[in-house]
Amino acid sequence: MHMRATMWAWWFHTLLYAHLCRSHAARWRDATCNLASDLAHLSQPTPGWDGAYPRQMAMGPMQADEMLLLFGLVRSSAVARVLEIGGLQGTSAYNFLQALRCKHGGPVAPMVITVDINPVHRWESHLVTHRTLQKDATLLTMADIGGEAVDAILLDCHAFYASQHILLNVFDRGLLSANGFLFLHDTG
Repeated sequence: MHMRATMWAWWFHTLLYAHLCRSHAARWRDATCNLASDLAHLSQPTPGWDGAYPRQMAMGPMQADEMLLLFGLVRSSAVARVLEIGGLQGTSAYNFLQALRCKHGGPVAPMVITVDINPVHRWESHLVTHRTLQKDATLLTMADIGGEAVDAILLDCHAFYASQHILLNVFDRGLLSANGFLFLHDTG
């Protein structure tokens, strides 16, 4: 069973990588959009784990296959603005920033907004804007996210009760665009 799951994961990653290469071949000439370098972070050790665990083996932080899937969906869709609920070390935010690099200079300024009740890492020197907000996400308003609904939300706050209330807030206040993506990770 484990071998079959491993083969499926390898096959899926290969297809997704091939799709990304084909769909962005023209952008490879642009120095801000290089798929190989934009995905390099997925082969790095998981931050905070002292390199003891490869990113795919870490429990808790987003794993490489999850990050690759999100990268591919964001990179190959119309997503320009991402709201991340729960940030910790900033690895998933960085993944979104890398996915949005090709959209820099487009009709909508790409941006990742990370909201957490605790202080989180902010990527200051990235081409794409990364805003952080220390706030209870159940209290988020449209003004907190720049006055415009986001295209994708990653719900990664690790608590079912909080996740439930955050979702009510997102839908009640129209924080997610009508065709937006909602991604769930470790929601309790």
